[in-house]
Amino acid sequence: MKRICRSAVVLIVALTVVGTAAAQDWTVGDHVMVNWTPDDYWYPATIVAIQDAQYTVVYDDFDRESVTADRIRIEDLTVGDEVFCNWQRGGVYYPGRIISRAGNAIVIRYDDDDLEATTLACIRVQ
Repeated sequence: MKRICRSAVVLIVALTVVGTAAAQDWTVGDHVMVNWTPDDYWYPATIVAIQDAQYTVVYDDFDRESVTADRIRIEDLTVGDEVFCNWQRGGVYYPGRIISRAGNAIVIRYDDDDLEATTLACIRVQ
């Protein structure tokens, strides 16, 4: 029983250290997902500056914001992921899934079965 508990503690400590290290390893130029202040969705962005504990990011749609590391995560969107996409860049987001991805170019199949070829700049995730 003690061996299992020690192993669990070591695993928890290791995961905590890895999570902390990853947050501190962001560098200028990293393409990430950032939790945007006005609506609490996550949007693709690039880190353009780091000063103290603040990360300046430019979202793929060119908005700019300074955030802390807890509002940044890895951009790892893949085929099959559920997203909300800005239909024809008209300002209204609809739910769908990524059905293909090549770099920043994606194809979305909306929940109503419409398809759209677009870019990561047009998506957000919860």
